[in-house]
Amino acid sequence: MRLIEGKARVYRYGGEEFSIIYRNKLADEVLPFIEALRQDIESYELVIRNSSKRPKSDAEGAKKRTRKSNSDIVTITISIGVCDSQLHRNPNEALKAADSALYKAKQAGRNCVKLAS
Repeated sequence: MRLIEGKARVYRYGGEEFSIIYRNKLADEVLPFIEALRQDIESYELVIRNSSKRPKSDAEGAKKRTRKSNSDIVTITISIGVCDSQLHRNPNEALKAADSALYKAKQAGRNCVKLAS
């Protein structure tokens, strides 16, 4: 999450929810960054490893991470709701608008970005 483009700050908002805050940027300006994040998450392969065989050292673990293994690989997707604080000045209203956009993204089949109106 530290590598999000556009100088965003990321905050955990709930158990599975995060807020990504861009200062002094309009929603239209950040949509390319948000879409790139969604695509990066969608294409990232997570390796499920046997925890009993977990490497004891960081160096050994780094070697294993650089090559594909016979472990199970899973991918995940993300649904994103975007809100422009220029339209929703009150922080609580902005969060509600973003949450509403997130719900629209989930209704649209998930794994997409929707902008609050």
